[in-house]
Amino acid sequence: MKQAIIASVLIFAVIFSYAQDDKLRTEINNLEERSRHAILQKDSATLHKLWSPTFMVNSPNNNVIKGGQVDMVMAGRISYTSYKGAMEEMLVSGDMVITMGHETVVPVMGNPNGGQTIQRRYTNIWKKGKEGWMLIARQGSELCRQQ
Repeated sequence: MKQAIIASVLIFAVIFSYAQDDKLRTEINNLEERSRHAILQKDSATLHKLWSPTFMVNSPNNNVIKGGQVDMVMAGRISYTSYKGAMEEMLVSGDMVITMGHETVVPVMGNPNGGQTIQRRYTNIWKKGKEGWMLIARQGSELCRQQ
């Protein structure tokens, strides 16, 4: 009888843990999609909610940018006609979440690589604070283009 109770508690704990992970994965995935949509729509209010003021990016054009990305979106320096992505993995560590995945962007004409379809790998780092989850750091790397 005692073993049955222990087994039941362990099974419940495992199921509960997976349910929590699925819920958090869905939440973070939705935030990443909101971020992509906000970039496309030049929605500065949403970007200010999702991106830390000290957001640090190791960008695909090989430089590190710390803060000011919302201004870059609004000025059209970060601008795409299409931006799609998919999270592949997620790691939770306390109030931090690291996601990794792939994305496809098409920069607007007039920007570097304008009109070209670009495949990238990304790593995002999210931190939970009083106001909810914020993106605090990101690495984006273009994949080698096929000749």
